[in-house]
Amino acid sequence: MKKHSCRMTDTEKEMHDRAVKIRKMTDEQLCKYIDDTQGKNDTRDKSVSKFLTCVAGLKGIGKTTENKLYYLAREKGFID
Repeated sequence: MKKHSCRMTDTEKEMHDRAVKIRKMTDEQLCKYIDDTQGKNDTRDKSVSKFLTCVAGLKGIGKTTENKLYYLAREKGFID
């Protein structure tokens, strides 16, 4: 049975609108959107790696804590 839009939550409406917008994109627009998204992910990876490097040099942060932060970042998908 079809779900009526009046019964959608605000989050569901936003997600639906975003999905419709993406479905209506041309091939060129889709490629640009994907390329832009990939660029943001690369920037995030560099930022997280830079943060971990800075934390490693702080007084009171030992190898164990440094390794825990590194593995947490990998586990949660912040870095590859």
